[in-house]
Amino acid sequence: MAEHAGPVDEALVALVDIAEAQETASVFEPGVMLTINGLVISGTLVASWRWAELMDEVIRPGTDRARPAPAAEAALAAVFASLGDEYRGRRADRARAGEAMATVADDYAAAMSLVRSPEWIHLAAARLLSGPDGLVPEGGILWRGRLAAVDGWSLGRMQHSGQDTGPEPGPEAG
Repeated sequence: MAEHAGPVDEALVALVDIAEAQETASVFEPGVMLTINGLVISGTLVASWRWAELMDEVIRPGTDRARPAPAAEAALAAVFASLGDEYRGRRADRARAGEAMATVADDYAAAMSLVRSPEWIHLAAARLLSGPDGLVPEGGILWRGRLAAVDGWSLGRMQHSGQDTGPEPGPEAG
């Protein structure tokens, strides 16, 4: 698949930044719908560290899901634990840069240059719109995608008919 050539949407980056700044799960986890090369993906925006924690839970012993062999399970658990630690470190770097920004406005560019802009967007309970089959998979998946590949987005979640779909539209114009 070709890399997205256009600029990254700054409003979407801001939402991801807000999610990344959260220190606990569920503080800011809005529903979003993304389009990427014509594919529609709907889910809950989560911080990268939360996504890594959830991935670790999926492969951890004691889950009801199919698991890999014990050696592979331990290796995967180590990978996602390491990712979670790295993502938490990035969150701390962003917080330090924000503090520096608040106290020394002239050093804003220098402080922000220490922090990488997010490159990935992470969704929990993600569902894909797939032709006549509708939303798959039924229970949702953990999903990670490149921010630069997102063609469009909106707040809210895709649901089957009769289910809540997110924010209510405003009143009709007269």
